[in-house]
Amino acid sequence: MAERPERTHLRLVTLHEPEVLLPPLKAEGGQLQLFPAPRPQIIAVIGIHRVDEASFVDFIRQIRPRFVVDVRVSPRFDMGRLNRKSVFSLFRELRASYVDLLALISTDVAQIDVDGLAEPLRRSLLTGTQHPVGPLAFIVDGRVSGDDVWRVVSRSLTPPAHSEWEYFPFPRSGEVHP
Repeated sequence: MAERPERTHLRLVTLHEPEVLLPPLKAEGGQLQLFPAPRPQIIAVIGIHRVDEASFVDFIRQIRPRFVVDVRVSPRFDMGRLNRKSVFSLFRELRASYVDLLALISTDVAQIDVDGLAEPLRRSLLTGTQHPVGPLAFIVDGRVSGDDVWRVVSRSLTPPAHSEWEYFPFPRSGEVHP
């Protein structure tokens, strides 16, 4: 009688590796760090109108912002299965403070002056320090451009000691994560 190979209930499952969005950190001598620490000098600008639920959550988890600054007239998080409650739960889990920047200023919605955001931004992020604790994530929706946010932030906030701000738009120019 021919022997049949014994069947096992185990099988190899390969997981889709997440896209590496940020360059890995390197320690002295150029060796990659196993558990890279958050990079406080990153300013991420998320074009939320160009990302889907999974991309948004994955990106926020990867950069682990200390502050999430919303620069939208109508901050909403209803994408896929996300809603305001689930997004704020994610922010709490990551210990990220949320700031609705436009709610702090009185402005005509049709006339958003990006340069007028500098002072409320400083008041919101500089609590007893000269440097904001980062990384920082800004959420835009197309009414205010990521480049305009970057220009205002890089002019009005001093980066963490011994570093320069690193601008990281998400998604990158030309990319869409529907």
